[in-house]
Amino acid sequence: GMILDRDINSSINIFNKHNKNKTLNYKNINQVTTLHFHFGKLVA
Repeated sequence: GMILDRDINSSINIFNKHNKNKTLNYKNINQVTTLHFHFGKLVA
């Protein structure tokens, strides 16, 4: 849904701020979630 999509986009934006050389999008969203989500919460 839209809330999930917004959360995913926020996570991508946060990730990109800290990883300038890496571009993320829905094609590699699994990498984002694997690296940054633990039990549904964004982690460092």
